[in-house]
Amino acid sequence: MNPFWSYRVPGGLPPLHPADPKLEIVLAPFVGRLRHEHMRVAITSADRVLFRGEMINGRIEAKIDLDVAQLPDWKAPLAIREEIDLTYNSCTSC
Repeated sequence: MNPFWSYRVPGGLPPLHPADPKLEIVLAPFVGRLRHEHMRVAITSADRVLFRGEMINGRIEAKIDLDVAQLPDWKAPLAIREEIDLTYNSCTSC
């Protein structure tokens, strides 16, 4: 699955405050875009999934577990990908 957006922390600064690790990312191309109001996303580094959650109207806002917030992966280039539930069946008459 290709990332639909790449996010990199400018200047290699820590992206999450150590005392209050809150993730706040706004993807402007998805704000107010039809059929993209509510999406399941994953944020990954090259080695691991750092976050799975929801993007609502182009915004990803969440509290991050302290152990995950301290990983050095947050300083690497991050990929944000849509997660698709392949087990979902929308057919009500099947």
